[in-house]
Amino acid sequence: LGDTPVEVIPVVFTSYPLTRQILLLDTIENEAMNAGVVTQEELGRWHTDLERADAGGELFGSVNQVLIAGRKI
Repeated sequence: LGDTPVEVIPVVFTSYPLTRQILLLDTIENEAMNAGVVTQEELGRWHTDLERADAGGELFGSVNQVLIAGRKI
């Protein structure tokens, strides 16, 4: 491949409800519980911490999207 520019696009989250929706956390959490990776109690504590951070204006999350395009030479 030639001409392969790479662009990193950061996506920032500062709202707990929006973060849950965009990252599909309900689905992911259910899958994690079903797989035995996390317990309901652990999720409850995590939710409490995230809700507290959101209420205090301290919630921050970030995901980087990487865009790469190429041309066959």
